Amino acid sequence: MSSNPDWTCAVDPIHADTVDCQLADGSGLVAGGTAPPLTLTTRVAPDLSNVSLTNEASLSSATAQVGPEAVASSTVTVGAVDDLSITKTHTGTPHIGSALPFRIGVVNHGPSDAAGVAVEDVLPVGLDYVSVEEATARGPVPRRRRPRQARRSRATSPAPWAPMPPRRRSRSTRPSRRRPTPA
Repeated sequence: MSSNPDWTCAVDPIHADTVDCQLADGSGLVAGGTAPPLTLTTRVAPDLSNVSLTNEASLSSATAQVGPEAVASSTVTVGAVDDLSITKTHTGTPHIGSALPFRIGVVNHGPSDAAGVAVEDVLPVGLDYVSVEEATARGPVPRRRRPRQARRSRATSPAPWAPMPPRRRSRSTRPSRRRPTPA
């Protein structure tokens, strides 16, 4: 636990957040002497964010009461830092009127936990939102929009989910869906 072989350190068996260190030779420290430096390395928990931590160390001796300088502390401010990356791929050849799935991957490379992670996918003109499939340990869970009739009645009876609205195209770029009338 210590980077210096002149010290022997161990985690307190009763208080796991306490580290007890003693000079390794057990002889103590002569009057006017200086102990070898002790470097105690810790690790910041990944879920901490924007918090100040005060780490306190205290001295004790078996010979006499120690003075007021027997306690020292150091305060550090921990800020969250995440390293997010996103990928987007598709497979297959798109055909008019067919589904074209895109796979979006999000990874947090740390070192902190990332809070409030969100993905926004802006669809270009020509692609309409159909559904989203969320991968789970048991496999994909499809999430689909409700039929148009159910979406129109949302104003009087709100749904427990919020679907993304389809992107609208202007009439000039929208392909005609009318069937020709027989002559």
